[in-house]
Order: sequence, then structure tokens, then C-alpha cells
Amino acid sequence: MSKQQIEKINSIIKRDIEDTEEVIPKESVMSSQEAADFLNVSRPYLNKILDSGIIPSYKDGKHRRVYFKDLILYKIKRESSRNGLDELTKQSQKNNMGW
Repeated sequence: MSKQQIEKINSIIKRDIEDTEEVIPKESVMSSQEAADFLNVSRPYLNKILDSGIIPSYKDGKHRRVYFKDLILYKIKRESSRNGLDELTKQSQKNNMGW
């Protein structure tokens, strides 16, 4: 990806985060099950992500909690990564790279 493309993606991510904060406060917290449902993944898979530190979390007694803003950041990064991979695939197919 070119430097301009990366800068454009970063500006889109920043804008999306700012738009989200207007609707949902930064301090909004979700349980691990609510977070898994939001990301459309299983709770055990989410727990692996949380354990690895990819998404920050904290414990409230015995229950794990996740800030909604961190879920939004993860989701945006995941989507932009997928879009980048899709673009690479299209380019490689266009250039007959055998993928």
C-alpha cells in the first residue's frame, strides 16, 4: 500500500471513532458475552483475544468487562485489514500472480 492509501485509511478510522463517540460514550462497558455478540464471534474466541491483549479488558469481581470504544477500534482495524487483503487478492489475480 502506498503512503497516501495508509494516511487515507487512518483518517477514515479516526473519523469513524470520533463519530462513534458522539453516539456512544467512551466509558460504555460490555460484558464478554455482549462483546462477543457485538463482534459476531464466540465468547471463548473473544476470551483468547482478550487474554492476548489485542483488546484491553478488566475484571469486575469474577466478570470480565470490555470498553465499547476498544471493541470499535478492534472492529475498524479488522475490517480495514480485510479490505486491504481483498485489494491485494484482486491485484494479484489481475496480474496473474497465481493466488
